[in-house]
Amino acid sequence: MTGYAKKTLAVLMTVMVTLFAAVAFAEHTHTFSETWDRNATEHWHACDCGEKTDVSMHVVDDIFCAVCGSEIWLFDDGTTDVFDYYENGDLRRNTFYDADGSVIGEYSYEYGYDGEGRWLWSKTWTGDFLVEETQYAVNEYGESLPAVQESYSEDGYRSRNEYDRYGNIAAICNYDEAGVLLFEELYEYTYSEEGMALETRISGRFDDGTSYVWVDNQYGDRISSVMYEADGTRVMDFTTDYGYDEMGNKLWYKSYNEGMLVEEATYAIHRDEAGSWSYEHLYTEYLEDGGRIVTEFDYEGSEVNRTEYDAQGSAVESLP
Repeated sequence: MTGYAKKTLAVLMTVMVTLFAAVAFAEHTHTFSETWDRNATEHWHACDCGEKTDVSMHVVDDIFCAVCGSEIWLFDDGTTDVFDYYENGDLRRNTFYDADGSVIGEYSYEYGYDGEGRWLWSKTWTGDFLVEETQYAVNEYGESLPAVQESYSEDGYRSRNEYDRYGNIAAICNYDEAGVLLFEELYEYTYSEEGMALETRISGRFDDGTSYVWVDNQYGDRISSVMYEADGTRVMDFTTDYGYDEMGNKLWYKSYNEGMLVEEATYAIHRDEAGSWSYEHLYTEYLEDGGRIVTEFDYEGSEVNRTEYDAQGSAVESLP
C-alpha cells in the first residue's frame, strides 16, 4: 500500500471513530408512554430506556386508583392484586404481588374485534409465553361466545376445548408434548326450545383405553355413571333418582349400583333472612351384610347423629 493510501485510510478511520463516538455520547431524548405503568404501590410513565416520570403513590378510592385507573385489591396477608383495563373495559393486564412487592405472576391480554366491537379472538400471555388463545363466534342474538379454546404449558402439553352454539362445552382434549391424545371428553346436550340444557351425556376415554359414560340432569346432578375397562368390560353401573320441589330444591335421592340400592338421602329446607335452600338432612348407607348406617346433619352440614343398624334392623352403635 502506498503512503498516500495509508494516509487516506487513517483519516477515514479517524472520521468513523469520531462519528461513532458522537452517536454513542449523543444526548438521549426520552419518549414517555401515554399509558400508565405501575406496581403494587406506585404508578408512572415509562420510556423505552427505562427512565420514569410522573412517579407517585397510588391514590386508592374504593378499589381503583384515582390517577392511573388500576384496580387494586389489598389483602390482609400483605399481598396485592392489580388489574389494568383497555379503554373499552376489557382486561389488559393483571399482576399478583407478594407482601414484599415482588411479582408472583403476571398475565397480559390481547383481543380482536368485529365492526360492532364483539370479540373474535383473545390471547393470554405470561411474559413472552402464550398461555391461552380463544376463537369466538357471534350467535343469532349478537353475543360473542367461545368456539374453540386452546391452552399451552411450557413443557409442551396442550389442551383444546370446543363449544357448541350456546357456549356450552362440547369437547375437552388433552395432548402431550408430541401431540399424542392423552384424554378426551365429549358432551352431548338435550335442549329445551329456549336453549336450556335439560340433560347432558358425557363420554370420556383415557390413553390406556379405559372409558366412561356419565349423564347429568338439568340441575347438574348425576343420574348415571358407567365405567369400562379397555376391553369393554363394564366395571361400574351407578344410577341415581332424584326428587325436587317446584323451585328446584332437592328433596331426596336414591342411588343404585348394578340395580342394588346402596345409599339414599332426604333433604330439609332451611330458611333465614338470606333466603331458603335445601340441605342433606338424613343420609343412609346400605351395607353388603344387610345392615345400614343412618347419619343426620344440621343445615350447616355438621353431623348431629349417626346410628348403625344390623340386617334385622336393630341398632348396634350410636354416636352422638
